[in-house]
Amino acid sequence: MRKFTKACFVLSTVFLLLVPVVNAQENVDDENEQNSELIRIDSDLTIEKKFDGRVFPILNSNNQKLTSDQQDAILKEMRFTEDEIQSMSPGEKESTALAGGVKVDSQTTLVQYFNASDGKKYLITDENRDEIEALRQQEAKKLSKELNKEIQIQPLSTVKDGIFSARGHVTYQGKSPNATEFEYRYHDSFDWSSTPQNLLTDTLAHAWQSHSTSVRSQAVTNTVVLGSNNYKYPSVIPEGLYGSYFKFAYTTRFDSMNGYLYNDVRIPISEKGHTGKFVAKYAHPWTLGTPAVSIGPLSISFSSFIGDEWYWETIYTINGQPV
Repeated sequence: MRKFTKACFVLSTVFLLLVPVVNAQENVDDENEQNSELIRIDSDLTIEKKFDGRVFPILNSNNQKLTSDQQDAILKEMRFTEDEIQSMSPGEKESTALAGGVKVDSQTTLVQYFNASDGKKYLITDENRDEIEALRQQEAKKLSKELNKEIQIQPLSTVKDGIFSARGHVTYQGKSPNATEFEYRYHDSFDWSSTPQNLLTDTLAHAWQSHSTSVRSQAVTNTVVLGSNNYKYPSVIPEGLYGSYFKFAYTTRFDSMNGYLYNDVRIPISEKGHTGKFVAKYAHPWTLGTPAVSIGPLSISFSSFIGDEWYWETIYTINGQPV
């Protein structure tokens, strides 16, 4: 009995010694979230930056536009690289800079599919590219006869050198008001470097994990014609609890086009240290019918359609101190 009592005393002592260490680390994290410094961007703009790396959201009460140089400077403070900043469209740059936060290290992978008329989906690889291209051209000829008009398509290229590109990035925005959840911005964007052959209605959708809850969202497209930007703000459609999407129709040929969809999501702090992930799909049909969208935890399904499809996923580590 004396040995048992002694063992309990030792375990209790160890536990009491460990608790202050854990609490001390939590206090350091909370202190870093609260403390901040002022950073002068230029003579007209000063921003606040938290010691955990986050840039405080810029409250633009006068509705004034940030200059391109101001956007670049803010994004650098948010830990975006020169290449990442250059890849952003003007609207995407300003939206990200105004929202603040800090960029989280992440990895995005992009693949392309072809959806045939028989309902089959073909993953395009370097090995089967010629075979899938022949199938695409056959489908175009078949559609031309059925619709009594010529359907033309661009030849396949790789995901790195095609006229379509896409990416995802993550920013950490801080904790929820009750400090029980982390808040992240899940941001997916796409670019057309020139006009695709089929100008119909496309869909961009993304989905997240079951522990994530969306609190706000926005979708934007920008068509560039003769150097002029034409911004539109399509409605974001929530699909269940695990994702959202938007559809947009092309109205004209263009020099280039870009768009993005973001959702601010909250994740319980109990997920700290685990892998965070969100996925996106982009549908580019060759015919008038637009595919229906079904979204589950980290899954997106389009109903049957003929045309091109891209899929990408972004992964990172859930952590309230990303720097």
